Amino acid sequence: MIKKFLFSTLFVFLLVSLTTTSCSSDDSGKTEVIVPGPTPGPDPGTNPNPDPNPDPNPDPDPDPTANVIGYEHKVLLEDFTGTWCGPCSVFLKALGELEAAATNDKVVIAAIHCGDRMEISTPFFPFYKLMKKKIENETITDTYSIPFAIINRNITWGYPPTRYLDQPASLVKEMSPIGIKFTSELNGTTGTVKAEFAFKADYSDLKYMIYVLEDNIVDTQVGFSGNYNHKDVVKATVDSFSGVVIPSEKSKTDVGFESNTHTVKYKAANVSNLKVVVAVLDKDGNVLNVQEAKANTTKNFVTITE
Repeated sequence: MIKKFLFSTLFVFLLVSLTTTSCSSDDSGKTEVIVPGPTPGPDPGTNPNPDPNPDPNPDPDPDPTANVIGYEHKVLLEDFTGTWCGPCSVFLKALGELEAAATNDKVVIAAIHCGDRMEISTPFFPFYKLMKKKIENETITDTYSIPFAIINRNITWGYPPTRYLDQPASLVKEMSPIGIKFTSELNGTTGTVKAEFAFKADYSDLKYMIYVLEDNIVDTQVGFSGNYNHKDVVKATVDSFSGVVIPSEKSKTDVGFESNTHTVKYKAANVSNLKVVVAVLDKDGNVLNVQEAKANTTKNFVTITE
């Protein structure tokens, strides 16, 4: 009888002990049952099947410009003109046809006015003489004759130009090793331009040239009845027509160069008609590449990739 009592007492004691290990009570007398949760799984942000032999020297993130092999190429057509010049109307008509052509976005036009109220403060005559000597081997003393239109500062636009409308675009290349980027902030009388250049070849003795142009200037023009709507009129140039030096150590493959912020002064009839042109010249003054954009915008590099 005593053995049965002891066995029963021991059984009750063990049962109570097991119950108290799976419950807890607070001072209010309430009992909270502790229910075991599921076994934690792997962190969802980790790889559930990690590489047992990770590469101790993984490749860096790829360079987004690594597959760039070149940049968009355009040509520059500069037309020496004047409102008083009768024969210049022939070139103006041809320029109108050229701008309407399908290839017009590959030809950048700059009209350099001579001897009229659209002539800029930077003297054009030294540049005119230089181009006449360089391209036509003509020595100019103190007079000039226009029209005179040149492409990339190394050939003349054929005459009559209406028969040579395809000539400028025929000089456009599939790509250029030189990329041009620039931004401008212009108002009615002054502004700033800053340019950046990228290279996929090694160069030396380069320069860059900057124009501010204005479209839709209404003025007279001999050869046209009434007023004429002049386009691509050069209003200002940075430093000179000859350009600003690019340091040779900065014109190497994948090096690049940023210009200073240049201040330009002019008088615009309408700010919304202003444009900026930036060109790169070689050591002989030939235009290697040129780009154009509306004022107060950023013209980014136009890249050609593999």
